[in-house]
Amino acid sequence: MQRYLIDKPGPHAELRLEETADPEPGNGEVLVRVKACSLNYRDLMVLRGQYGELKHAPLVPLSDCAGEVISVGEGVDEFEKGDRVAGCFFQNWQAGRLRHEVYGSDLGFNQQNVLSELRVFNKDGLVKLPRYVSFAEGACLPVAGLTAFNAVVPHVARGQTVLLLGTGGCSSYDVLSMLRKSRQQVVDCRVELEAERADAVPAVFTRIAMHFVVTGVGLKESQVKRAVELSAEKYCSASIMLGAAGVAISHSYEIVEFDPAAG
Repeated sequence: MQRYLIDKPGPHAELRLEETADPEPGNGEVLVRVKACSLNYRDLMVLRGQYGELKHAPLVPLSDCAGEVISVGEGVDEFEKGDRVAGCFFQNWQAGRLRHEVYGSDLGFNQQNVLSELRVFNKDGLVKLPRYVSFAEGACLPVAGLTAFNAVVPHVARGQTVLLLGTGGCSSYDVLSMLRKSRQQVVDCRVELEAERADAVPAVFTRIAMHFVVTGVGLKESQVKRAVELSAEKYCSASIMLGAAGVAISHSYEIVEFDPAAG
């Protein structure tokens, strides 16, 4: 099989592709063919050496994946060949409150991880995926999906309106950053949002209009226009994902000349 490795984390670290022998599941273990992985910001921190010293080097990176069961070891009744599964972030945390001994079983840093064609898991470190969840979607559940779920779902009831922050904030930060790198005297950027939602439950967004109000001194319109376009096309992941999901997203901008006397 093939897998990727981090030899030495750091600002200029690279991944190395390695050919190695196929693993075999032992007692209580499950062999999974990895079909999809997802990338979390924590994974970038590990690669860049910003997450602490590696306990295993070289390291197979990434914590979240989904795949198909290839074979099982003795003592495994919960899974069989062909099952669609996702890995659990904490491999030995099945239920109850988070305990001290759970730390160290996390994927992505403290053990060899999932950016490989095949991966052996303990039977308690996997969950089955429903048929309606794709491998790509399943690979996004362990960290990002469950974090969002636990932040929202236990605290709201059906029919309530929930405000999720993200699209406007990251977009305005992108524009500010790009204008400053272009040596523009930008003072502020805010994003005014207008949106429409479907009438039926779930009342998902169908249209979002993002209007950038950029304040500065002598700002060049061409630079502002380019920064807004780049944010929309490349950098604002929330906007890009909503657009890919069928939401009609539009972008506009206006430039406000900063008046120091007005504060």
